[in-house]
Amino acid sequence: MATLNEKESRDFVSQMIVMVNQNAGLLTDAGFDPTARIEMLQGKLQTADDAEGE
Repeated sequence: MATLNEKESRDFVSQMIVMVNQNAGLLTDAGFDPTARIEMLQGKLQTADDAEGE
């Protein structure tokens, strides 16, 4: 993600949240609990959105 600008980075994180949410059942069946990852991504997105607002 080093070549992405700020907006592209936020969009990437947003899309990752959507994909992990949509595939949560499959990820859980495969032995991966996506809850912590979703919370981490949402925290990063909120931090970026807050920084943009300032």
